[in-house]
Amino acid sequence: MKNNDVKRAFDKIKADEEMKSRILENVYKEVNAEKEVKSNKFQLIYLNNRRVMSTLAASMVLVCGVFLYNNQSAGKVEPPSANPISDDRMAQTPTVNENEKIDREFNNFNLVNLKNKTMKIEIRQNDDYSLIKDIENKDFIDSVFKDIENAREKNIKYKNFATKEEEQEANKVFDDVRNSQDKGNSIAMRFVTSDETSGAIRVYLDLNIICINGKYFEVSSDMIGTIRKELNNI
Repeated sequence: MKNNDVKRAFDKIKADEEMKSRILENVYKEVNAEKEVKSNKFQLIYLNNRRVMSTLAASMVLVCGVFLYNNQSAGKVEPPSANPISDDRMAQTPTVNENEKIDREFNNFNLVNLKNKTMKIEIRQNDDYSLIKDIENKDFIDSVFKDIENAREKNIKYKNFATKEEEQEANKVFDDVRNSQDKGNSIAMRFVTSDETSGAIRVYLDLNIICINGKYFEVSSDMIGTIRKELNNI
């Protein structure tokens, strides 16, 4: 049978309503089946993409967390140690106990003992006793003791004076001493020994006056010049 004969035979077939319904139903089923397959594929792709994005987001959070932690650890400021003093100036500032010890030494200056035992002289600030310079030069130490021995006492703290002029001069010197200290023209000199019998004096550089055990003495300009020379060599 030829194709044309087959076609003419099918053309003669007339479909009733039941057959048309059945054919239409099969067509709908086929179309719906294709849509369901496509929908399932889309859902599968969507779920897979959501899983990938969730994993990527979690990874980014983890990486950022580690990065921030490392940065904070690297830039973290550690608390001060038990010995926080690092600055040179601070390292030379005595403690409260050392200050109290130096205060006592101003009233414990024994010329005879110190002359034979002094190992070095410390030049310090007169207000907070901060160390300015250590001097271990024996010639300098000997010259200071020689000038102290030759110093002339000035009775500026005594109330009983022979004349009015003496009283006026004493008051003037006493005022000058206070002004010298206020202006920062005074220093403290500490005589350090090996057996802890150190002593200290105050030196008023612009007045050529020293204070020993609460008494004031006039010294030579040579002593003041020697001290200024050491201060200029810091």
